[in-house]
Amino acid sequence: MESVYSIADIAQETGLTYDTIRYYEKIGLMPPSKRTENGQRQYDKTDLERFVFITRLRRTNMPIKSIERYMHLAMNQQYENCYHVLFEHKQQIAQQLIELQSTLEIMNFKLQHYQELMRLSELGGENFMNQFSYYTATPQAPLPSGFGAASTAKEALGGRDLSGKIAIVTGGYSGIGLETTRVLAEAGATVIVPARTPEKAREALAHIPRTELEELDLINPESIDAFAHRFLDSGRPLDILINNAGIMGPKVTHDARGYETQFATNHLGHFQLTSRLWPALKQSGNARVVSLSSIGIHIAGIDFEDLNFKQRPYDKYLAYGQSKTANSLFAVALDRRGQPHGIRAFAVHPGSIMTDLARDMSEEELTATNSQYSFITTEQGAATSVWCATNLQLEGKGGVYCESVDISTLVPDDAPFGPGVLQRAIDPGLAERLWLLSQEMTGVTLSV
Repeated sequence: MESVYSIADIAQETGLTYDTIRYYEKIGLMPPSKRTENGQRQYDKTDLERFVFITRLRRTNMPIKSIERYMHLAMNQQYENCYHVLFEHKQQIAQQLIELQSTLEIMNFKLQHYQELMRLSELGGENFMNQFSYYTATPQAPLPSGFGAASTAKEALGGRDLSGKIAIVTGGYSGIGLETTRVLAEAGATVIVPARTPEKAREALAHIPRTELEELDLINPESIDAFAHRFLDSGRPLDILINNAGIMGPKVTHDARGYETQFATNHLGHFQLTSRLWPALKQSGNARVVSLSSIGIHIAGIDFEDLNFKQRPYDKYLAYGQSKTANSLFAVALDRRGQPHGIRAFAVHPGSIMTDLARDMSEEELTATNSQYSFITTEQGAATSVWCATNLQLEGKGGVYCESVDISTLVPDDAPFGPGVLQRAIDPGLAERLWLLSQEMTGVTLSV
């Protein structure tokens, strides 16, 4: 038989006064209590746990309005948004999270969310502000590197001998991806090139030494897993992973899971691929992961409430910008997880290059684009990727956005369209929010 509690029982268990219990019900922190035949308030075990939860949050000095918002979301099973409310007050609740674990379970808080919070909370309140106590952040500011927008990929390599190194370059058979593959291979690396259409890639790679062609479709989770398993089965470490492949500007489409295609391909596909290849990256002991972002970060941030354009008209450029901001935030969150294993991550804006990426743009759009930008060569466009993947100038650094073969300057979010990275594209809080959402959307959890 289900346990039944009186208002006196609740007061005894929580230390709340009767007036406070009634007040919490009145303002909506709790659903209305049931009543006995003689009008006395009556509560069940879930009600008791909710009161305990609220009491613990109040002890952290979390504002009552935030607790009210959290409880309203929880009662409506909007668990993703519940997490965000907690994250807004991470410093206050860090010390409380371990105690809250059982309560979070009872309230059906999604497993991966509270496990991540629990893991972060073990660092303690002071370090929780930085989320990872071991993490040493790299300043988002130019070194300066001595290179520039006119530098080529071969120059950016800095004369390194990559003999014995293993690299994977998605989309490494066309445009700047092909140039990246060529420079890495000619420096001695073995380069695996995953391709959705191997027959097209085979011809492009025919004259480049030490390349291996594999099949991979980034919008197909089964294809991603199959490719990763094949690589892991080879037993080789992975020293360089360049998440280069991407799409831009297609008409509105969604993948089999219902996810908007640009976000699914450009971000979720690479999130899953990197997560699956994590054991090989750790095996390297000194790996680098490079994610291709773009100036698209200036177009749009991430709309966490409507990623898939279900509640707003589809705009292919907003969708592209959202996916490129995701690529940048992914590098921030990945670098925090990778640093203890010698894995460093970077986001790259390659510069303006007219490549196969623009295959879905109309002739009018291409003409307008040509009039707005000064395009660089593919040799120059691949330079920042190669620099981030190989150059010794970046030893011990990571989690930054790079362009023109250097770390970018941080500019305000309302800065005009141009050089520099916006705070919203490197914000650690947004990066963690995206990470948890990506885990939920893909069903893939990185085992750090």
